[in-house]
Amino acid sequence: MSTTRLVLLVDGMLLLAAAVFGYSGRIALSLSILAATALLVIWQWILVDSLRSTGQTVRIESRVRSPHYVQALLHIGVYVYWGLYWDDVSSYAPLIVVQIIFAYGIEMLLSWSKYRVWRAGFGPFPIVLSTNLFLWFNEEYFLLQFAMILLIYFGKEFVHWNRGGKSVHIFNPSAFGLTIVSVVLLVSDKFEVSRGSDIIEAFDLPPNIFEVIFLLGVVVQLLYRTTLVTLGAVLAQYLFYTLATVILGAPINQIPIEVSVFLGITFLVTDPSTSPRGNIGKFLFGFTYGGGVFFTFIGLRLIDQPSFVDKLFMVPVVNLLVPLFDRFGETCHRLAERAVRLPTLQIERYASVVLYTWLFVSILPPLKNPVESSSPLPPPAGGITRSHNLDQSLINRDHCQRIFPGPYKPFGFPSEIASYWKLREVYQYGEAKFPLPDR
Repeated sequence: MSTTRLVLLVDGMLLLAAAVFGYSGRIALSLSILAATALLVIWQWILVDSLRSTGQTVRIESRVRSPHYVQALLHIGVYVYWGLYWDDVSSYAPLIVVQIIFAYGIEMLLSWSKYRVWRAGFGPFPIVLSTNLFLWFNEEYFLLQFAMILLIYFGKEFVHWNRGGKSVHIFNPSAFGLTIVSVVLLVSDKFEVSRGSDIIEAFDLPPNIFEVIFLLGVVVQLLYRTTLVTLGAVLAQYLFYTLATVILGAPINQIPIEVSVFLGITFLVTDPSTSPRGNIGKFLFGFTYGGGVFFTFIGLRLIDQPSFVDKLFMVPVVNLLVPLFDRFGETCHRLAERAVRLPTLQIERYASVVLYTWLFVSILPPLKNPVESSSPLPPPAGGITRSHNLDQSLINRDHCQRIFPGPYKPFGFPSEIASYWKLREVYQYGEAKFPLPDR
């Protein structure tokens, strides 16, 4: 396909989406898409003028990288399972598609504006999909969603350092944009323009969400050697939670690791491009991230702010510390080589997955059985506001667990599959239609 046709295709699909949403009465959303399209069109005209004056041309090459489509498929797996219990996921899916189209437009224009060949592939998919696992904006403010995508790509393109003789981006792209936007929302006290609280709380609805994230994460770990990052982060979260419980005499939260934090540990902080290369560095990187998220969670709660951004704030911090982790890990590796014969790469990979699996299975029961307390758990709950519909869904979910406990047990997939449609009914109608058996 020629570059002109490709540009027209991107613009045309965005305009078509704006028309469809406008026709259905979602005017604010339609105007946001039109504004994003206008930005691309203006950029395209500036680029055409620059190409004419310099005599440069633009080119496209196909470059399909396995990390991009593997991550995209795993993210989609999370969305599909999540959407089985929260209908907002399916209704929001078209907006994710629109963001992916916009991301393709930004990616190609950034390459061509620097007179580089645009390597077309699946790159925008994992960026957009991972971003939307943590933050959506309300339709009236959806232009901010496009601004966040733009910020992500600008950070990926321009915020670089030299690592191993190559210029590479410093920060995990999705986390970079999510963190900056979250800081702005925190400082301006405008979290209500987003659905951040809703989407994070809605992850509690599926009965086996921890297991699904774990199983999908193992695929990444086996393919790209990210296990030690996840292992370190999970271990830190559980250790600090246990220590806090002992010190305070009461659990600091209902479960040791929130689902959204586990999601960040599994799919956000594990980006191989922005994490250490050696095993020791990876483990310390993950452990620092897990500990940092824990203390960020406490800090946000103490100042009465939504703690759902805790897993976002720490990613850029540990990204900046990667050279330190690398150097320390290399030093430890050299010392260890002199003392013992280190295992081969394949043994290390599978041994770390086995160790992580043992840790996950060990802590899964408390993850799936929240602590019930008549008094508020320390620290304060934080300024979290959820929609009424989600509040009711969470109440129905708890009621469903009392009626059908099987699916909510560790790896309760057989019971969940056998009773799925009943679960859906209870989630929809709750106690009004399905009273407890002993009543």
